Amino acid sequence: MYKRQELDPEDVMTWLQTGPLLVLAGDLEGYRHHCREMLRQFGDSDERPTIIVKACLLLPGTVDASGLPINTLARALDEGSAPTWLYKWGFAALAQAAYRAGDAEKAVGWIHKCQEAQGYADAPAVQALVLSLLAMAQHQLGNRDEASEALVQADTLVDEHLRKLASGEFKGWHDWLIAEVLRREATELIARPAKEPTPEAKATANPKTE
Repeated sequence: MYKRQELDPEDVMTWLQTGPLLVLAGDLEGYRHHCREMLRQFGDSDERPTIIVKACLLLPGTVDASGLPINTLARALDEGSAPTWLYKWGFAALAQAAYRAGDAEKAVGWIHKCQEAQGYADAPAVQALVLSLLAMAQHQLGNRDEASEALVQADTLVDEHLRKLASGEFKGWHDWLIAEVLRREATELIARPAKEPTPEAKATANPKTE
């Protein structure tokens, strides 16, 4: 398969752009290998931690999260040393990491920080990405109405903007493909029928009184 990073293996952006293409093409093993190689090349540096985190967490269980620069990113945002434009993307990446770690409540908290960050209102790609994450996190928390509402908003943004890809002049196309990957996961997750509680769970929720 054609690998974009072979053109410039030291450019982290080419690695970011390749990831969602592999996922959407159905080459999941290729994507996992791609992430492992990306970590091997960039994991020991502090360069663009936001890119590394969001690129390697498009799918669950792809890489060992301990190898991702999550703490580096969180520290930069906490210290206020990141450029202003990066905060919305950084908080979105931390939300993605928290959700993949199984902490939906923490993911929602990072999403709210992203939505409050400067420039969020003018960044529809960030909005689509975090709304897809919000749908999954709220679903995990059992907030089905909030999950469905977030997914509808993500649907509207992605459907509207992905149509522009055909023009060949669509900037930030990789971020929209990332949003599409997450939106598809959210759609599949929310569409699954709710599991029927076990008799033991029902008894716990509704204890008999004498």
